[in-house]
Amino acid sequence: SEQRDALAYLDTLSAAEDQGLLADWNAFMELLDEQFTEGDPPDEDIKLEILTMHGAKGLEWDLVVLPGLDRGTGGNNRELLYWLPFTPDTGEERVLIAPLRSAEQDDNTDLIKLIRAEQDQREAHEHQRLLYVAATRARERLVLSASLDPEKTPVQPTSGSLLADLWPTCGEDFLRALDASPEPEETSDGGDERPDQGLRRVAAGWQPRIGDRLDWRPALPPREREVEIEFNWAGVQVRRIGTVLHRLLERVGQIGIERFDEGQRRSLRERIPGLLKAMGTGSSELEAAVEPILEAFDKTLDSETGRWILSGEHRDAACELPLTGIVDGELVNAVIDRTFVDEHGTRWIIDYKSGYHAGGDLEDFLQEEAERYDVQLATYRRLFEQMGETDIRAALYLPRHDRLIVSS
Repeated sequence: SEQRDALAYLDTLSAAEDQGLLADWNAFMELLDEQFTEGDPPDEDIKLEILTMHGAKGLEWDLVVLPGLDRGTGGNNRELLYWLPFTPDTGEERVLIAPLRSAEQDDNTDLIKLIRAEQDQREAHEHQRLLYVAATRARERLVLSASLDPEKTPVQPTSGSLLADLWPTCGEDFLRALDASPEPEETSDGGDERPDQGLRRVAAGWQPRIGDRLDWRPALPPREREVEIEFNWAGVQVRRIGTVLHRLLERVGQIGIERFDEGQRRSLRERIPGLLKAMGTGSSELEAAVEPILEAFDKTLDSETGRWILSGEHRDAACELPLTGIVDGELVNAVIDRTFVDEHGTRWIIDYKSGYHAGGDLEDFLQEEAERYDVQLATYRRLFEQMGETDIRAALYLPRHDRLIVSS
């Protein structure tokens, strides 16, 4: 299993390098997530799983424990080479590299300061994103664990730790827990005493007692687990196709269709095979997977409806917008594919669906899609209403059919 995972990682790394995807580290990590979260079928006998935050994406458990939140996340070391990938308004990826310096020179040049400041900001955003992913994996209970020094005045977390991100909202809870914790036992000064190495047997079926400190409510199923209707490909391949299509449309929406030229369009089209390979699509499946993505992508960019959705002229527009709120007493985590306010002041919520129906009865298929996702769109609407929006319209957009289905 470990050898297979290592080979899969090297294949993913090689495919990403061939397509020039390593310049965007976060995008590469997402590709690794797609590759390694599929894994083997879960073993029903497993009671405890230990995963990284990256590896936990798309999964859920009744109880999630996040230990060691007080530890620093690394970084701030002297680098041999300072470099920064970025994407200007033209949409073409670029890399900013600081000149090499001798060992005697310091890191305080203006360019290095700029690169380090931007890297620190990106790392902070990535840490917050990972913390959000990890915290929303819990269906019933989330345990946040950290070590604090009560001798410090004031008691506060280490700068750059995940606990520092939580401190503004959870700091008082940690301080109360610290006050309630028992005093550490006095330790003997005898250096010759060896610690007890004996093993103690616990009763069969013993389970640790978990307190009821947090009234944690289950979230709706994560977006990665939405069930699509039957298509012509296996489920894993359908998810890959949908993921790549979402990523392409997100990029166009960020730039704005008015500023998206043919060169950028050609560049994104050429990246499709590399993105699919990096997610684990084999050579024999590649052509069949690329074709529907190209069809949906071109149809969206060439249609009046698609260009309206991806227009850069809308107000308060966003792509892949994460939202969290309480709906009907339950914690809801959602990602909005596309949202904006049109010229009439109406807030639009657009959810892309990569489904396709061949043959007749297309209207019946579209009606089934509308009914299938009606509750989901209603939930998205409720989240925006909680933010003060009143004039809201929610809709599904099926790129391969170029149809916008507005929820009633």
